[in-house]
Amino acid sequence: TLDYADQNRRELEKWLKNEAEAFDWSLHIFIFCLLAGEKWAAKEEKLRKKVRQVLKCDMTKANPVDPVSLPLADCLLSTLHLKAACKDLATFRSGLRNVSALVFSCLCLERNVVEEAVEGTGFDVKFSEVQSYLPGDVHADREAPLSLVAGRCASITG
Repeated sequence: TLDYADQNRRELEKWLKNEAEAFDWSLHIFIFCLLAGEKWAAKEEKLRKKVRQVLKCDMTKANPVDPVSLPLADCLLSTLHLKAACKDLATFRSGLRNVSALVFSCLCLERNVVEEAVEGTGFDVKFSEVQSYLPGDVHADREAPLSLVAGRCASITG
C-alpha cells in the first residue's frame, strides 16, 4: 500500500489492524468489487491479509517508492492520491507515467482528459464512469469521482 502523506499511511495502518477508529474504506472496496464482479465483504478481509507493508509514495519521482524497489503489480488502485501531488495537467500526466495506473485526481479534469492521459501512458480504458456523491457527504471535496478500469496495451506487455 502506497501513500504520500504520513497521516494517510498511519490511517492505512489502523485499517490494516482493524482498529475501531480507522477510516472506513468499505465504499471504496465495494465500488472496486462491484466493477470487478467480486463479493466485497470477503474481499476486505482478504485485502487486509494480503497487504505486506505501507510505503511512502512520491509520484513525482521516476521510482515513486525510492529507495525501495518493488516487483511489478497486476493491479494498482488509486483513491484520491493525485490530489496532493498535482498542481496542473502536466504534473498529472508525469505522475501517471511514473506510477502507470493512477487515475483519480482532485484536479478539475473532465472524464475525456483523464481517459486520454491514461491511454497516452500505454493503457486501454476498459470502463469509466462518473459517480456522483450523495448530497451532504462530508468526505467529498469535489462533485463526482471518476471510476476507471484500464489494462496494459498488448504492445507493452507482449
